[in-house]
Amino acid sequence: MGNDKDKKLSLNQQIDDLKKKGVRFEIMSEAQARTFLEYNTYYFKLKSYLKAFDSGNIDFAYLRELSTLDYHFRKTIISMALDIEHLLKVKLIRDVMYDDTEDGYQIVSVFFKHHADIKDGLKKNARNSAVEGITPDDPDNMSVWNLTELLQLREFMELYYTYYTLKGDPGNQLRTVELCTQSLRYLRNAAAHNACLLSTLKDEDLEKVNEAVYDAVDDLGLYSTKVLDKKMYCRTMHDFVSMIYLFCMLTDDEALSKMRGFTLSAISDKLHDRFVYHRDYFKCSSFLASNYEFITKLIDHLKENNFSF
Repeated sequence: MGNDKDKKLSLNQQIDDLKKKGVRFEIMSEAQARTFLEYNTYYFKLKSYLKAFDSGNIDFAYLRELSTLDYHFRKTIISMALDIEHLLKVKLIRDVMYDDTEDGYQIVSVFFKHHADIKDGLKKNARNSAVEGITPDDPDNMSVWNLTELLQLREFMELYYTYYTLKGDPGNQLRTVELCTQSLRYLRNAAAHNACLLSTLKDEDLEKVNEAVYDAVDDLGLYSTKVLDKKMYCRTMHDFVSMIYLFCMLTDDEALSKMRGFTLSAISDKLHDRFVYHRDYFKCSSFLASNYEFITKLIDHLKENNFSF
């Protein structure tokens, strides 16, 4: 039926397997570990955090703590992703409002000419979605502010690119927004599916970074080129920093300064409080410590400089 790695393990067998991997049960007892594995997580997920540590001298409590911090990281990502999506929609509608050459319907007509599949999808799901009440029977008579409420993020970004490609790209920001939203979608989807993200901070798996974001961080003068390369070529860190950069870009207005300050201060508070509650657990993980130092230094610098790059 398969090799040993494919076999279903009982709770006791899971504990025994962890012991073979060098995991101790001193801070947390075996009984407490069994309860955690039964009700709070599952073995395949938890053991993925083992690769986050440099040595085999690991207590089960370290794995539990890292899985808990990963939960907080995912919640932060999802919250910021929702804010960014909202801000992008507000920006588009605001720019349409001030655009004397656009009535709010022309752009929808142009959009559907290039994205007939999206229009067909709206027709198909018109009576089978959470936004049924604002879905018109005929998408061709839809306004851009109506359409914006109906599109998924990927679809909305196609509308966003259509408008700014047609009407112009003030500040030449469209390509940066495109790359940053790709990062956002990757991290948001991973977080929504409860992926183990903190255990991936060891991976330097990107072939190409977002140059605008890389240069903006580099210009802050916080890191050596060696450190910046090591962290920014890790997809999880690169994409999280890209989300922060995009959020700061979209809130770079006095009217949004409170929102920017509140959101990034909350991240700072979490980094300086919950993420260091068991700092001693991670003495045997140099890469977790270095990644914590990297992102904390960035957030602290932004906080000291009105949350601006």
